Amino acid sequence: MQAERPARLLALPRNDRADLLLLALPNAALRDACRELQLTFPGYRLEAVKPGVMADALAEEYETSEQDAAAIDRIVEESCPLPLEIPADLIPTSRISNRVVELLARTAAVDPEMTLAPLLWRLLGHPVDSVRSAAASALRGYLEWYDALLSQAPAEDPGASGDTEEQEQEQGQEPEGAPAASGALRRRLKDVESKSGKLSADLEAARKQLAAERAHGARKDERLSQLKRELEQAQADQRAAREAKAALEADLDRDTRGLLRKRESEVESLKHEVGTLQRKLEDARRREADALAEMRDRKAPAEASPPATEEAPPAPAEPGLPFQVPEFTAEFYESIEEWDDRIVKSTFEKVLLLASNFAHPSLDAKLMQGAEGLYRIKIGTDVRLLYRRKAARGIEVLSLIDRENLDRYVRQYKRRSHS
Repeated sequence: MQAERPARLLALPRNDRADLLLLALPNAALRDACRELQLTFPGYRLEAVKPGVMADALAEEYETSEQDAAAIDRIVEESCPLPLEIPADLIPTSRISNRVVELLARTAAVDPEMTLAPLLWRLLGHPVDSVRSAAASALRGYLEWYDALLSQAPAEDPGASGDTEEQEQEQGQEPEGAPAASGALRRRLKDVESKSGKLSADLEAARKQLAAERAHGARKDERLSQLKRELEQAQADQRAAREAKAALEADLDRDTRGLLRKRESEVESLKHEVGTLQRKLEDARRREADALAEMRDRKAPAEASPPATEEAPPAPAEPGLPFQVPEFTAEFYESIEEWDDRIVKSTFEKVLLLASNFAHPSLDAKLMQGAEGLYRIKIGTDVRLLYRRKAARGIEVLSLIDRENLDRYVRQYKRRSHS
């Protein structure tokens, strides 16, 4: 069935096809069909295009696309129903003679749009080829008859024609050439409807544009108010952020100044303690020098006494050893920076005690296995002081480290000793 529909209008010449579409479709249906098929008329809006021009465009499109032809068939089927006085089941589906088709067309020509167009449309879709050809010929005959009447109309007196028509209407008689006159009136009515529709469409478009502009203006005002509120909120947030930042900076400055003063006080206290230890160290050195001088003075008169035998290095537990001057390495000064003041103070106290007495029981001094001359003493639970005894006299304070790093330090000490 879908394949037969395009044959309805393809059997007609293009001009007849356009005239049948003009008869079968109202102006609104013509515009809807052009809009659905996306037909354009450069320089004109669709509402301003005349019905005849739209019918010609649809007739031409009918030839170019089977899909568009099927769409036009559907629109005509929906917009061109049979009148109530002609039920669809009265149209024969078998063969009809050409004279009968012509007679039916002549009879239906009384109302070309309401009766003739629906009848011819259905006869053009008849399953018999001869019936379709007869319907096309009937349409052609009607159009020629109508064109001939139109060509004769200007030669007649319009006033007389109007009087005659009025008299015939008053007498209740059907005027001669009624189908043609009706068709002409309907064509003129279509033009008037087209112009009226164009004006109505323009008016409606203007109203819509005005409403859209008003709505757009209202949206702009609303958007402007919203932006203004957002700007005020952003400014308030910015002021609050600045105030919070200023308060935070003030708190930080106050805390920083307090911490700086505390650190400065601790540094001064540490400097004072270091100075005290240095003074004690200097006093110890002077006492050692005095003791050595006194020992030399005592040994000078005793020339007859046997010479002293060369002794091994004094044992750690031997009391009365001279003061061992400590030498602090740069590594030691770097290592004490990682510890707090309490550990550093305890370290210097232990060094002073170590310089005075190697064997003091509180030192717990131990020789490191495998590291020649390296000793360690316990400063805290996890803190160890590493030092080395010099060959002649004195001690070399090496580093203050964590107990966990003791093995690694011993390995490094071995590598430095062998290199």
